[in-house]
Amino acid sequence: DDQKANSTPFPVWYPDALYYWGRRSLDTGDEASAKKAWERWLALSPPPPPGARRDEVTRTMQTTLGGGR
Repeated sequence: DDQKANSTPFPVWYPDALYYWGRRSLDTGDEASAKKAWERWLALSPPPPPGARRDEVTRTMQTTLGGGR
């Protein structure tokens, strides 16, 4: 079982699904869905690791998706 092996409360694929849901939503102009997906992604425990994806999401949440307005 992915959850037990990974010792997380969610399947191993779930973080990637949230990230790509946000990315695809943003690419198709659905900013509300992108924000919802990425808010969930950033709130995961354990959180997403630092890196390019997290930087992209944080920056986009602060600018395009209204966090910095």
